[in-house]
Amino acid sequence: MIRLEVVRSIIASQEGAAGIFHLLVSWTFTILKAAIIVRVITSWLPISPYSRWVSWSYRLSEPMLAPLRRVVPNLGGLDITPILAYILINLIESALFHLM
Repeated sequence: MIRLEVVRSIIASQEGAAGIFHLLVSWTFTILKAAIIVRVITSWLPISPYSRWVSWSYRLSEPMLAPLRRVVPNLGGLDITPILAYILINLIESALFHLM
């Protein structure tokens, strides 16, 4: 995976500013999706959300999840907002890349 990112970085730098911008946008969306995944997995485990290993995922994902929680009803203790946020992030990422 690291090798792939190095290759992507080299290719992006050869494409100039547009390529580097595209790469940075891609990394941003990847980090946001990773934050949601880490948050979901750690919510199933006895790990404190204030742990320094986990708190970053809560800080990054909460601004996306809080507005969704106001709109989406809680399904009997099941919070589906992370799933919806993940799907929305993918849709926004796809739309941005089609525009670029």
